[in-house]
Amino acid sequence: MEKYSGMLALVSDQSQDGKMKLGVIGGLNPAGTLVNLSFADLSVSSLPSDLVLVLKDKNALYGQLLSSSRELEMQDFKVLLRVNMLQEKNSMSSILQAMELLKTSPSAAQFATVSLSSQLGLSPQVLKTETQAIERRGR
Repeated sequence: MEKYSGMLALVSDQSQDGKMKLGVIGGLNPAGTLVNLSFADLSVSSLPSDLVLVLKDKNALYGQLLSSSRELEMQDFKVLLRVNMLQEKNSMSSILQAMELLKTSPSAAQFATVSLSSQLGLSPQVLKTETQAIERRGR
């Protein structure tokens, strides 16, 4: 779980009509169900890991791009291809550029990202159980 600290992630910003918001993962709870995210406005949020989106592996994304190119809108394809090229550089600044591109294109972001919970291999049942336990402790 330590390897996710400092990783860039996207979340849907409900206060701004579902636009994407870019944050940095600060840490995860031991079960991996809650994620602390820091944002550019210096706010920190604790969110369920199934709402936090991280980039797919560059090889997986490239393979999906090749196999799904006919179904994608031209603009989304261009964004996704650029994101994949930025992933190849493998630097923090290029990953930041890739995430900024995805932030402005929700349909491309949906294609190029995966929820942190699925990246961690958590089942929906584990997430539901953990969320219920946290809610009970908060009461």
